[in-house]
Amino acid sequence: MENLLDIDAFANAVSAATEQCWKELTTLLPNERFYSFAICTTDDLAGIWPAASTESGFDSRRDKLISDDHQLDWLSEHKISLRDTILGDYRWDAFNWELTGEIMRHYEVPNGMLKSAYESKSEQGSFRHLSVEVHAATTLGLKRARDAGVFGSNGLGLTLFCTKHSSTDTVWLEEYSSRYLNPWELFARFKADRIEYIKDEKDNAVLTARIFDEILYLETCEDDSKLYIGFPWWRRLTRDLELEEKELASFGKRRVPFDYGPPCPVCRQRVRTHHSQMCHNCGVNWH
Repeated sequence: MENLLDIDAFANAVSAATEQCWKELTTLLPNERFYSFAICTTDDLAGIWPAASTESGFDSRRDKLISDDHQLDWLSEHKISLRDTILGDYRWDAFNWELTGEIMRHYEVPNGMLKSAYESKSEQGSFRHLSVEVHAATTLGLKRARDAGVFGSNGLGLTLFCTKHSSTDTVWLEEYSSRYLNPWELFARFKADRIEYIKDEKDNAVLTARIFDEILYLETCEDDSKLYIGFPWWRRLTRDLELEEKELASFGKRRVPFDYGPPCPVCRQRVRTHHSQMCHNCGVNWH
């Protein structure tokens, strides 16, 4: 299927919008310490908007919760951990942040592009694919902003991710985008605090997550040779596997190692390892 969205142009528009948004936020709040920035949307793709939170904002939300006896009783009654609630919801839920939707006007250009792509889609069932393209392009735009130094000195401790409000996509989108956007230390903290808190056994986004990964992989490949030598994106997956290995080791468990390979240049199915020289799906051989 051809792309329904001009992913490169959309990502550049998101990056430029984020730069303007961040400049205004830090100008308005020069003495605040930001700890996270996210791009949000909804299931109907009505638009994207920014959200950010500061340590003082989080402290305020946390203190309000702790002083609410009714809410504390409800959490206790339902056997929900206060600590997990504070971290999983009050710290990391972008829709609870104090700066949700602030300075949305900077995103008029990508939102115009999104509206145009939405209105021009013609294939039956293409909306799902368009959604994943938007998520991947938005994530790529945030990555370009970070790589360009948009977040300045805040960037070292700033956790970036994309999210979708009250959606079955929320878990996988937050996990995959945060894995792609952040150093592993920030991703590991976000995963422990947020993803482990909101994940559900019914969450199943294998297909959408694969499309998301395919788009980011192909959009960041500059030439065909990178299909064979192992692009840094694949090394990030290896890093994630090593991180999971450490987590399991802390519980006295061990996972069977698994190696990821790039797509076959012919049929696009994953080959078994970085060093594979033959596709076991279509049989093409590049020894």
